Amino acid sequence: MNQSKVKNKEVFENLATIYLEKKQQIEEIKKEMNILKEEILGLFDEQGIKSVNTEKGRISVQYPKSFDTGLFGVEFPDLYKKYTTIEKVITEKVVVNKEDLQRFYPEEYKKCTVELTPRLIIQFL
Repeated sequence: MNQSKVKNKEVFENLATIYLEKKQQIEEIKKEMNILKEEILGLFDEQGIKSVNTEKGRISVQYPKSFDTGLFGVEFPDLYKKYTTIEKVITEKVVVNKEDLQRFYPEEYKKCTVELTPRLIIQFL
């Protein structure tokens, strides 16, 4: 492209500079938010609670878990065959009958369940 035809190069440069500054600010804010989240989660842990009601609303934490289907297949191949099905949609998807598996084989189910990143939920009015 012929650079001599570009008009208002200063405008491009100024906008790009502002964009990069804002991008940096976002990264710094994300770091600050992570620190605040960790502080809040630490308070929940210290006090042994999962939620608190304040004048502004409710603050709570969820500890989601995920069942590791791959680990289940490796660790318990017989149960894997018994409690999974293959569903064909666009691609194959392994579906575990988690309710029956957890009811009849709770230890095996627990071994294949991993904790995910805690979710902080803030619901102010």
